[in-house]
Amino acid sequence: MPIPLSKDTEHALGRNGVLNENRSFLLDRRETVAHNWQEQGGLLDRILQLKPVSCWNDAWRQFLTIDLDLTPDQVVFARLMSRLSLHLSTDTADSGGLLLDRLSNRPLLPGRTVKGCARQMAFELLSPIENLPDKARFLADIAMVFGWSWRDWSLSPVPEVSPSSSADNITGSLLALLPQAERRDICSKAQEILWQNLYPNEAFSAQQCPQRLARAAGRACFLSAFAWDATQADLAIEIITPHHSRYYRGDPAYAQAPDTERAIPRLYPVITPGQVFAFAVPGKSRFHKLAREWLGRGLNHVGLGARKSSGYGWFETSEALQTHYREDFVRVQDLLRQAVQIQTDDESKTLLKTPSTSEQPSVHPAVPAPTQESLTLESTVNDSQFWGKLQNFRSLSLDEKSAIVELLQGSQIQFWEGIKQRGRRGGQWAQVEHAIRAFSLDRDLGKMP
Repeated sequence: MPIPLSKDTEHALGRNGVLNENRSFLLDRRETVAHNWQEQGGLLDRILQLKPVSCWNDAWRQFLTIDLDLTPDQVVFARLMSRLSLHLSTDTADSGGLLLDRLSNRPLLPGRTVKGCARQMAFELLSPIENLPDKARFLADIAMVFGWSWRDWSLSPVPEVSPSSSADNITGSLLALLPQAERRDICSKAQEILWQNLYPNEAFSAQQCPQRLARAAGRACFLSAFAWDATQADLAIEIITPHHSRYYRGDPAYAQAPDTERAIPRLYPVITPGQVFAFAVPGKSRFHKLAREWLGRGLNHVGLGARKSSGYGWFETSEALQTHYREDFVRVQDLLRQAVQIQTDDESKTLLKTPSTSEQPSVHPAVPAPTQESLTLESTVNDSQFWGKLQNFRSLSLDEKSAIVELLQGSQIQFWEGIKQRGRRGGQWAQVEHAIRAFSLDRDLGKMP
């Protein structure tokens, strides 16, 4: 049941949320902003007329291409071929029919939903395998990609088993689809393979499996997906008419679902077809490649969201589509890298200007004597290259880090002032500043100015 808005909040938003321009908020609270189904229909029309934040698309592209530094093969592109609705309940079609990102107001496909699609596809590929060792290896790959808990390896139908139980008592979801007669052998062989993956230098121990293989996070990380190109209408209105609302609510008087309830049409928003979504799965290992393969096939064969049996939520993931949009990914990545480099060069020129007398501190810390490493570094890199090393400080060797800290405390202190100035805005440079301070203290190089 929706929680009513307070009077002051309702007054600030206006009747039917007329004073609010955030369609994500209006969609989430439409049952409290609009007081009846007629008003909610008008509110949905208004939500469709509101536009997402266009500049956020560039920021999201930069996040994938520059901040995460993904390669094109780490992204699965998929064109939505039918309408898509997420989290649609049987009883009512509420605002959970889809999710909109609160900042950009764009349709969002959550990472947990994307992961579920890939996982379902993986299990569908597991079922027809007949050879037991091959099935065990495939099951181990599924576990490595998606992770597991101790319940996933339980052979007991009773879920309340202890994580410290023996192998004979340790499935939940990983073995549930396998024939009962094969579960024990497949479980044992799959655990041996997992042991080799996680502890390659240790001999397999069946006695230690319940503790050492009790749980593990999956190697693959499935990011939430957005449309790669935000150039078309992204939302539409659907209608559904539940005939047994009280039955689905669990009303005892309607336990037999009699045809006596009044059918009430319900309006709900859906994502329109034709949009190409980018599903990012960062990583280059074999398990990451498997995750992307299963995801691509799952989007085409399994689909996402509700009402898939009625044709909703399926995607095209053809090779021609991948080739086209991966070329566009490279093009966007090159353009953004050039823009970032130009911005970095401009900021470097500004920050390297000699400060005025009033801006200079009256007391300067003692400048440490330069080491050979710092002198070599100072003489072999220009300003732009030095900014690049600062930007990647956390990935440098210990000797390079020590040399950079010495320079920032001495002859190149103006770069340190520039880092602190950029760090005030948060983000990457704030993390670089924190990393330099922590390294300086950890290596006994003194406190940074």
